[in-house]
Amino acid sequence: MPSSTTNLTAHQHAVSAAKYQQSGDLRRAEISIINALELDPDNADYLHFLGLVKQFHAHFSEAICLISKAILHNNKNPVFHYNLGVIYKKINQFENALSCQKEAARLDPANTHYLNETGLVYVEMEALSQAEKIFFKSLKLNPHNANTLSNIAYLFRKKHDPEDAIKYAKAALSLNPQLSAAYMNLGQALVMVNHIKKGIHYINKSFSCADQHLLASQQSVLLYMLYISDFSPWEIFKKHQQFSQQYLPSTYHEPKVNTTQKKLNLGFISSDFRFHSVFHFFISLVNDYNKKQFRYYCYSGVSHPDNETNIIKARVDHWRDIYHKSTEEIATQIRNDHIDILFDLSGHTKGNYLPVFTRKPAPIQVTFLGYPFSTGLESIDYKITDEFSDPTGLSETHYSEKLLKISPSFLCYTPYIDIRISKSIPVQRKAYITFGSFNKFSKLSPELLATWSAILTKVKNAQLILKNNQPISNSLANHILSAFSAHGISKERITLISPTVDIETHLRHYNDIDICLDTFPYNGTTTTFEALWMGVPVISLIGEDHRSRVGNSILQTLGHKTLLAANRDEYVSIAANLAKNKNMIKYYRESLRKDLKASLLTDGKTYTKKFEQLMQNVWKTHWK
Repeated sequence: MPSSTTNLTAHQHAVSAAKYQQSGDLRRAEISIINALELDPDNADYLHFLGLVKQFHAHFSEAICLISKAILHNNKNPVFHYNLGVIYKKINQFENALSCQKEAARLDPANTHYLNETGLVYVEMEALSQAEKIFFKSLKLNPHNANTLSNIAYLFRKKHDPEDAIKYAKAALSLNPQLSAAYMNLGQALVMVNHIKKGIHYINKSFSCADQHLLASQQSVLLYMLYISDFSPWEIFKKHQQFSQQYLPSTYHEPKVNTTQKKLNLGFISSDFRFHSVFHFFISLVNDYNKKQFRYYCYSGVSHPDNETNIIKARVDHWRDIYHKSTEEIATQIRNDHIDILFDLSGHTKGNYLPVFTRKPAPIQVTFLGYPFSTGLESIDYKITDEFSDPTGLSETHYSEKLLKISPSFLCYTPYIDIRISKSIPVQRKAYITFGSFNKFSKLSPELLATWSAILTKVKNAQLILKNNQPISNSLANHILSAFSAHGISKERITLISPTVDIETHLRHYNDIDICLDTFPYNGTTTTFEALWMGVPVISLIGEDHRSRVGNSILQTLGHKTLLAANRDEYVSIAANLAKNKNMIKYYRESLRKDLKASLLTDGKTYTKKFEQLMQNVWKTHWK
């Protein structure tokens, strides 16, 4: 226990605390500063110091209390306000963070560091015009500040302007070649224009000099590796495993298990309980689960709740908002809720809560739905999949998790609405075939564009409509059109469509498509279901790992395996032959929605029963 019984003064204890902190011994630093505070309890500097130590240990509530108390005793120190704002930002309390950073900048208006942090908070609040004013004010004060230039690059990324993002990131690196954030912004901007491999290169360069707050951006390289064919499944798995061991190591003790309760407590954690692809596949479980045998807990990291959020919230037993909570606070909540099986619905995608899983707050932890690969985390026990996506003997070595399989498919789709399907197919109205893909453009790998070009070469006068999920920059459009041009396909045959405002308009675009082309190596999921729902056949290439076999799972379960190709030549052949067969296209238009409605792919009740049986079996066998 800390004690002030020694003859040291408060100042001497504080000096010792600073020395321990500099050497990395935070335990002794904390003891020393507490001793100092026992002798001088109202010293603002000591309170602030202890607050920073608490922040380092992710005890954010304590840190906020301590630094707020320091400010009560000395509100003229901009550093106090700045550090308090940083903590608020870490727990997504952006209004409080902004207030703190504005005060720091007011107290020291010439300090670009405070201005930059103010701008970054504005970016997180999606107040991009205010952020732009702040960053350029900072740049005017110091035109050679690499951090400011990098922050401007980040701003332009958020504005979907990769050209300017690249320009400012390069300018930052010219001033500071070791600036991790600038490498990150450059890499992310290059990915935005589909230079995936080059983007991965620069993101990887940021790793050696990166700060912890860049963890989420570093995770993105794992996702980007899935978009291209340059890496084998084994290489991708090893990268996931290495990343998780370095940045997400397990820090848990085995949780207590309640074997006496009759119901199983299932916890689902996600930032995507909203208008998002995950909603299509999660809602069937929410609609049809057996409340006599299960309790559902949803841990929601949604920042802006919407109608879909409210639908889920109304149908589960317990709802926990965790957007403003720290990792430790979330893990404690899950333990207090006595969750038996905890589900990750995000993998390494944006807004994930994988750090919570490293604390092992539930005895059994499962990854499900949101990510087409292994997490690489040793703290996650299982992944839910199916035999079509992960055939026995093919996939096991690509996973740190054990595989749990639902038959026939791990997916169950719930469509938003019954948009009317056009009775006539586009080729009848336009006299030429229209191919389409509504997958995000980051999935458009060089091999894929070459294959689509081969289809357009075979099918004379055919058009291709591509729809992105983000605004299309000039650089991205030029990159895609140039790739087609290199294969002899004129840009006049390619139509690029930016995101639509609402789901109805989005789905109606399928009425302009005769045949959809699935992406590879990263298959579509929601887009494939949307196309089938709108009566549009989808041609898919079967690959060697989960990300490349989701189309196989969907089409095999639906009973339309003739739309599946074993290789690129067969993919081209199926597309070209179907393009010649207007009657078959018409048949698909009239029958696919009926087929989907009649299949297990939309049978939520049957699917949920299989899911529940699987969870009960896992619970029983896990302890044997």
